[in-house]
Amino acid sequence: MSEFRVLRTETLFDGFARVEQTATSFLESDGSWSKPVVRQTVERGDSSAILARDRSTGSVLLVRQFRSALVRHAEPWSLEIVAGKIDPGESPMKAAARELEEETGLRCVNPTSLGSIYPSPGVLSEAIYLFQVDVGPESRVGKGGGVGDERVEALWMDEKEALRRAIVGEIRDAKTVVALLRASGRGR
Repeated sequence: MSEFRVLRTETLFDGFARVEQTATSFLESDGSWSKPVVRQTVERGDSSAILARDRSTGSVLLVRQFRSALVRHAEPWSLEIVAGKIDPGESPMKAAARELEEETGLRCVNPTSLGSIYPSPGVLSEAIYLFQVDVGPESRVGKGGGVGDERVEALWMDEKEALRRAIVGEIRDAKTVVALLRASGRGR
């Protein structure tokens, strides 16, 4: 691929997420630089997500959360794995463990990595780090439900049924689909 250089970046909006506009130039085959290509990027930081599995029952733990971005699709209550933003100075694994406890009340011990994904690289700078962890009744340390203004409902689902729903498009959250596929061995 050709070389590039960032000419300028400016912040257009800074709220729950930050929107930046960047002008980039690319090295052409004749050695000249292209006219500026201007794009907007949503900067919100990176996230971690974790698939909790109870192998004794063959179940996975999913959460249902309100997602305002999905209102226009008439599907604002998204079924997904536990996830959240990585705090400054926090490792992806620590963030996944913290989110699991906040959203479900379960302690995370010895999670394993399922890799990472870029959910929408055309507009989002975010990387999502995926993990899985085995849990059981002994993992319960709190009630869950989220923090602050979050509305989180935790529900157990048969792992094969969750995978089926992901494959046929009934579960549409990208990080959840990828985690279920990778955990099953189909996404590797």
